[in-house]
Amino acid sequence: MEPTPTKLYRILQETLNQEIPITSIGRKYFNDAAGLEYIKDYGIQENQRHLEMHLTNKYFALAAAAALLKYFEGSQQIAFQRKTLKFKFCSLDGTMTISRSSRVLFYQLI
Repeated sequence: MEPTPTKLYRILQETLNQEIPITSIGRKYFNDAAGLEYIKDYGIQENQRHLEMHLTNKYFALAAAAALLKYFEGSQQIAFQRKTLKFKFCSLDGTMTISRSSRVLFYQLI
């Protein structure tokens, strides 16, 4: 049974205009703790502390990093050597950050 495409998926599909294939990745691979471990294991030393300090509470960024690296390892059969990847975290202007505790409160209210 094929899953129903989400609104985000449809927007990406229309925007990319079939030029770039979209690959689905299972929810189980989106894990913030695994993402932080990937960054610690594979990230170069020069920006390690900076990234850890800024990414510790960034659930979605860490979860996406874990899923992406797991995809490379599993589906694409690409292996990375430890301490060789340069990760860079950039926040976007004009966006709002919602803390984990605020999200929990929000979901309890609805």
